[in-house]
Amino acid sequence: MDTLIGTIWVCQCCMLSHANGECCTDDDHGGDGIPPWSSLERGYTMTMGLLDEEHECHDNDGNRPDECDCERDTFSKSRCDGCGSWLAGERQAFALWRNEVRPTVS
Repeated sequence: MDTLIGTIWVCQCCMLSHANGECCTDDDHGGDGIPPWSSLERGYTMTMGLLDEEHECHDNDGNRPDECDCERDTFSKSRCDGCGSWLAGERQAFALWRNEVRPTVS
């Protein structure tokens, strides 16, 4: 089983690359030319969104609404955890997992 590292916050370009397999053009990424997900080393997997226990929108009974904004920061000046871009803008939450090394069978 893979190990959860934690939550990372990524720019729209990294999010689109993960979701659609394609990204915005360099101009849409602010012209900085940074490839999506280039800050992460190999051996990691990302899953879009937050784990249920990380949502801050639970009511007193522990129920979560069908829709919430916990997984989105509408404006951030923080560096993208996926590509390292300092361009300000929207950030999306992703869970970061370390891939476990599995022995090969010969």
